[in-house]
Amino acid sequence: MYIQRAVIKNFRNFESLTVALSPLTILAGENDSGKSNFLYALSLPLSGSSPDFNHKRLSISDINNKSIRKYYSAVSEGKSDETCKELIPRISVNLQFNDTKDHYELAIVSKWLIDNNGGPAYEIQYNFKPRNDEDFLAATKALLKDQNAEQIGFLSFPIELYEYEIISPNNLKDIPQADLKHVILSNIGAERDSFAESTASRSNSLLTKILLSSLQEAEKKSINSAYGEFFAAIKQAKIFGTVFKFDDKFENISNYFNELHCIPNLPN
Repeated sequence: MYIQRAVIKNFRNFESLTVALSPLTILAGENDSGKSNFLYALSLPLSGSSPDFNHKRLSISDINNKSIRKYYSAVSEGKSDETCKELIPRISVNLQFNDTKDHYELAIVSKWLIDNNGGPAYEIQYNFKPRNDEDFLAATKALLKDQNAEQIGFLSFPIELYEYEIISPNNLKDIPQADLKHVILSNIGAERDSFAESTASRSNSLLTKILLSSLQEAEKKSINSAYGEFFAAIKQAKIFGTVFKFDDKFENISNYFNELHCIPNLPN
């Protein structure tokens, strides 16, 4: 049995991605192209060989930044509640399995059966979304009451209203952990630099999560404002214009560069 298709939405650098897989799939790409993010996404509905892959509750830095900006803009512009609810950033990872080899594999996935163009296939889906869309929209409107979409930072996003679920799309029922533990994603990790794998780096991640969960709204706004001033100063520095040069011969290239945003790189 293998994963024959993965559909990823709003996870990190993947706003919308559909990938067909084979029994042997090789991922190749430059640094920061999303290879590790893709593997992490595959692990979310499953058990994993790495302790990191068993962290199912995500953080604000795991949500696609573009989807957050679209949502904030819709609320800030006063669009209808229904439109705003449709744009709420929701992470989903849908995995489709095929080619069960024996009765043991079939028994594990039989509850996930779907009709795949006339043939059998099996699907499982991870969702990370607000518990209640109405409450989430109300919380967002309260945040935007005294600020516009550009002023709202990552710390103010009401991530505490999110929860995750792992379901079978054919009946929308939760899949018990007793069933999930039989489907494991195993991988051989890429070579990393010593700092990324260091105890200090992992401790920083834990410290960041503790701080984020303890901040009051006024403190979040203060930090967001400080970040905004800091990054605005960077973009105004002469060195920024020296590093980011562009050729006017390329149509709309200046518009692209003007859309660049500096955001803090929080450990996940």
